Formats: sequence, structure tokens, C-alpha cells
Amino acid sequence: MNVEIEKAKKEYADENYQQALKHLNNVISDDEDYEYSLILKASILFKMEDYKESLRLYDELIPRHPYEVLFWIEKTYCHYRLDENEKALTTLNEVDRLLDKNENKSLLLALSDLYFCLGDYENALKYCDYTLNIDGDYEKAWYNKLLILYFLDRDDDEMDIVIDKIIQLSNGDVLSLLPVLLQKLFSKNYRDCVNIINLCEDSEFDSENIEILKGAFYNYISQDLNVKLLLVNSNDLPIDDALNALIDFADEGKDNGKINGVQYFIV
Repeated sequence: MNVEIEKAKKEYADENYQQALKHLNNVISDDEDYEYSLILKASILFKMEDYKESLRLYDELIPRHPYEVLFWIEKTYCHYRLDENEKALTTLNEVDRLLDKNENKSLLLALSDLYFCLGDYENALKYCDYTLNIDGDYEKAWYNKLLILYFLDRDDDEMDIVIDKIIQLSNGDVLSLLPVLLQKLFSKNYRDCVNIINLCEDSEFDSENIEILKGAFYNYISQDLNVKLLLVNSNDLPIDDALNALIDFADEGKDNGKINGVQYFIV
């Protein structure tokens, strides 16, 4: 390979992009490695956030290699970075025509993310499903699908299928369950929130932190419902019982009762 390209590759690896470009500019158009120099130059210019010039190079490369999917994808990203969303979507349609949907799950999920950023949630969901067809246990794809379904305002049954899968894959890991917990919280499904928090008790998340999380959740529900829990002849109620009382009020309108002999009122 051309010695200037070899030097450019080394500078590129060291993130010395300006130096890399200087070497690439020394590669003449009739050199057998000239096209490779254009590919590397386009990538460097994108790293340098010169999306317009990077786009120009991909537009030069694509007619020579019209079936090279990665060129079309990089062209899409250039349009997106230039806030040319309509052009980005048009280019993505070409990617959709060329791309093999049965391999490279990471690439398929990246395209789902790109469709999502462009506001095309239906295609974002389609590519998320392509990804899950390859790997049904790909956690990131399930998280993405949950978010996409939320933006599409899909029904609870469809979202619950995704949530159940995320819970299954999480093994009680708190951070893995956080997106599910937030979704349940925003939809005011408080009882499911408690169930999810209880799943964390079998994880490495220590019991003290679980109690803190439940306490924060109790405060959130109280403020959201604009109510207080008053106790008669007692100054304390276990956090699980206090949460159950608030959730019974939210779900059933039950504003008083006894828990383990402790009379309470919700006002």
C-alpha cells in the first residue's frame, strides 16, 4: 500500500487528523490505492466534524460502488449531522433496499437508533425487530424497543411483553431495570414499580439501598397524589406497608384501614 496512506493510518490511529490528511493529500489520483485514500479521508473529515466535505467524498465514492452499504450509511449520518433530515431519510431508504436484514445486529440496531433520531419511529421499530430476530436476548435492543413503543403510544399489552423480557434478562440488576421502572412510574403503574424494586432484593444491590429506593418512591407517590399518610397510635409503619397503603389509595380510592393493627388515614 502507498507509503503516504500507511503514514496517514498511523496518524489516524493516534487521532492526529490534520497530519493524516496531509499525508492523504499527497496520494495522486492515478495511484492504485487512491480510492482507499478517499475512504479514509471521508472518515477523518467526519471525525473532525467537517460533515459537508465528508459528504462530498461519499457522493464521489457511491457512484463507483453503488452497492456498498457502508457508504450509504455514512452519507446518511452526514446529512443527519448537517440537519438535512429529509435527505437523511431518503438515503436511509436506499440503505433499507440494499441491506441484508439477517446479519450484523449491531449495525441494524444503529440504524434503528438513526431512524429514531430522525423521528421515523415505525422504521425504528422495524429495525429493532430485525435485530431481535437475530438475537432474541439482545438487551439493548429490548430497551430501545420499549422507548420506541412509548413514543408510538402503543397499548400496554404490547409494552408489557417487552417489559417482561427485560425483567427476565436483567437478573435483578438495578441499572438494567431502571428504564422499565421509569416507564411504569410515568404510566402511574405504582404496584408494578414496587414489584420491580422487590426484584432487586435478589441482586448485589444491598438491602439498605433498596430501602432508600423504596423511601424515595414513597415520597414520589405522595407528592404525585398530593396526599399524606397519617397513623393513629403509632409513629412508624414499615416502608412496604406504607407503600401498599398509598397504592391501594391510588388504585382503589381506599383512604383508611389497618395494617398489622396500625390504623391509618390518607388525607
